[in-house]
Formats: sequence, structure tokens, C-alpha cells
Amino acid sequence: MSSEQVPALLDIIKKIRGLGTKTIVLVEHRMDMVMSISDRITVMHLGNVLAEGTPQEISNTQSVQDAYLGALYGDITKKKEA
Repeated sequence: MSSEQVPALLDIIKKIRGLGTKTIVLVEHRMDMVMSISDRITVMHLGNVLAEGTPQEISNTQSVQDAYLGALYGDITKKKEA
């Protein structure tokens, strides 16, 4: 999905949520978008559940920060030796 399409999708999701109690499953890598629209989030990493919770809980979870900032992959600033 392009950056131009995001606002339209967010509007659609907000309209669906306004209809009452609905469950919406959104698979998205743009965490700012996910955080802005979600009540609950499940973060997957390499096929496993890394964390579950509210946007606030997710943003404070060290393992999520590590996965998205690269700590689980080691120091990416170091060059691999041949």
C-alpha cells in the first residue's frame, strides 16, 4: 500500500469501528499507523508472537524495540568478515 492510500484505509477502518463492536485484523508494518488505529496489537517476529497488548504496552516492550531497531540481529553497524 502506498503512503497516499493510508489515510483512505484509516477512514474506512474508523467507519467500520463506528458501526459497533467489530473485530478488524490488520496486517501492517507501518507501526505508526498500527499504533494510531488499534485497541490491541499482536507483534509477530520471525513467525512467532513477540508481544501482545495495547499500543502503550507495545511501545514500552523492550523485545519489540529490539526487533524493530535491530538488536535481535546484532550490531548492524559492524561489517561482516569475509
